[in-house]
Amino acid sequence: VYNYFYPLKDEINLSMLWCGLVVGFA
Repeated sequence: VYNYFYPLKDEINLSMLWCGLVVGFA
């Protein structure tokens, strides 16, 4: 279960990071 959900969690964290960068530079 951990290995199955880890990539999804990592992808969500990456998306949040990109959103933060976009808002920061906007």
